[in-house]
Parts: sequence; C-alpha cells; structure tokens
Amino acid sequence: MGMMWVVRSLIERFLADDVEVSNEMRQDATTAALLHDIGHGPLSHVFEHLTNGKFDHEDMTQQIILKGPLTKKIARPPQVAGLLKGLVPPDYQWIRDMLSGPLDADKMDYLLRDSHYTGTDYGLYDYDRLFQSLMIYETGGHRRLGVVAKGLSAAEAFILARDRMFWSVYYHKTTRGVENILISILTRAKDLIRTGNDLYQEPAFQKVFKGELLAPADMLDFDDLTFHSHLHAWRHSGDTILADLCRRYFDRVPFKAETLTGDQVAAYAQGKNKVDDALRKINLDPAYYCCLDYQEVYPYAPGFSDEEGQVVVVDTDKANQVKSLKEITVESKVIRLLRGERRENSRIHSTPEGLSVIMETIKN
Repeated sequence: MGMMWVVRSLIERFLADDVEVSNEMRQDATTAALLHDIGHGPLSHVFEHLTNGKFDHEDMTQQIILKGPLTKKIARPPQVAGLLKGLVPPDYQWIRDMLSGPLDADKMDYLLRDSHYTGTDYGLYDYDRLFQSLMIYETGGHRRLGVVAKGLSAAEAFILARDRMFWSVYYHKTTRGVENILISILTRAKDLIRTGNDLYQEPAFQKVFKGELLAPADMLDFDDLTFHSHLHAWRHSGDTILADLCRRYFDRVPFKAETLTGDQVAAYAQGKNKVDDALRKINLDPAYYCCLDYQEVYPYAPGFSDEEGQVVVVDTDKANQVKSLKEITVESKVIRLLRGERRENSRIHSTPEGLSVIMETIKN
C-alpha cells in the first residue's frame, strides 16, 4: 500500500508539472505498485531459501497477475505484469525508474516505515525534500527519472539511509539470528517429512516440502498466519530438535552470533568436520544449530548502471530547462567515495554453548 501511495503521489505531482501520462499508464503503474510484492511467501524471503530458488516471489507475482484469482479484477493484466518486468515504452522509462531503481518508490516507502516500526533512526531521510526534487528529463529519446541539483543532499541522505538500514537493521545479528532459526526449523521439518515423519502440514505447505511448484491459487493459504499455525503445532512435536527450535522462536531466544575474521572463516572451513564433532558432543546437531552467515554489499554499486539504473543529477536554469545531466558520483564526493566500495561481514550463529565450542575449535 505504501509504495502505491508514493507512486500515485508522484504521478499526480508530475501531472501538475504538465508531464504527459495517459490514464491507462497511470492506472497500470498504480496497480503495479500495489501488487509488486503480492507473490511473497510467508516471512518474505525465508521460503525461497528452503526451495533452493524453485519458489521465486517475482515469478509468482507475474503468475498471480496474469492467471490468478485477481486477474479478472485488473484492468490490463499484461501491461501491469510488463511494468514489473521493466517493459515500458521509451516515453515511460521514468515509470520503470519509479517502480524499480536507486530512487524508487518502494525504497522511499519501506526505509521510513521500517525505521519507524523498528524504533530506529537509521532509515530516516527528508521525504518531502526528495519527493519535490525528483523530476523527469529526456535523454536519447527516453524520458527518465532524475533528481534536480538542489535536491542532491536529499538523494545523498537517501542512499546513505539505505546502507545504514541494511547493516543496522536488516543484517543486525539478532535479525539474522531469528531468520536462521526459522531456516533451521524449515530445514528440520523438511528432513523429517522426507524420512516419513507425519508432521502437521496444510496443503500448500505439503507442496513446498515435496518440492512441487505452487499455483497462484495456493497463495491464498500460503501466508504468515498459516505458517505460524505450523510453528505452534511443531512446538509440541515429538522431535526434540524441531520442538526446541520452535520454542526458541516463540520464546524469543534466537541464535547468538560471533563475527569472524577472514582467517577465522578459513579455519572454520578447513576444520568443519572438527566443529561438527565438537557440537555433537554437546548434543547439538550442526545441520540445525550452526549457521555461517556471509553478506557482501555495495552502498552504491557499479552495477547500478546496469541493474537498477544510475542516479542522475539534473541541473536546470530559472525556466526549469535542462542545462546538464551528470551521474551523482560526479557531483557528490560522498557517493563518489562509496561507489564500488565493497562491505562484507561473516558471522557464525549458534546457541551460546554452541558458539563457545565453535570458537574454541577454530582457534585450535
């Protein structure tokens, strides 16, 4: 809903600036923004990990729009699906930028919303300033979304907020500790089902655990609420590992984490068998109680020019006519320093006892 509101507000602002937008494109873009994440499974990306990429929320979003229960309620399903795949006419490249790009409406929405609901300031930026600073410019016969020179500081703050939110919230050790417990729960459940254990499963979840593809209609019962009903049932499972992992999730006892140096990661890889044996000696199965977590992120990646598009700073005269177009790293020393900077982090997740054993083992 938040992204739809941002998209609709931006289109209304551009219409007021005499930008030509057909009624059909206006409706398609707003609908695309509303439905852009409708294909997500429970707890966002957790289930994609379980299926080894067989379940892809972007592909499911396409299926739901084109041949799902909502298809008849959408005015132009093929056009909406096309927008989400980046298929737009040259005159509407800015719509693509607004839906998916370094300054897109999704990020404008979720950075502030996630910051609010996590009680942090890391994702805060000047929304009103950035909103008013976005403009449509023309280059090579294409109309694109850029930021006026006066709004450079707002764009800088936005890019920095995204980076801060990743490391301080999305990749926070507690966040990742909970996510790794959920992955361990699903992995254990899948292993038990594969060996003939009769666990509680709703039909959609049966398909997932069997490795079958979900149909759009299955998504009606493939949500957070249904997933939590499984966790509640599995909490009382006769399998001690599954029951313990579910208890940890509900009792808010996530895995703890230790940050590893490059040498420690190498030592862990070389001594993995020793680590596994040491964990088994304290009755922890390494398949479910030991998670190596590695992340690599570029705050402003060189790949943006190919994957998301680049942030273009538009210098205008008093009549609001374009004088020059420059990539943001030309104008901003801050973003220039970040461009191409690779930030990486490796952590090991386990119980406090498990971590103690792991760190002692790789030290030796």
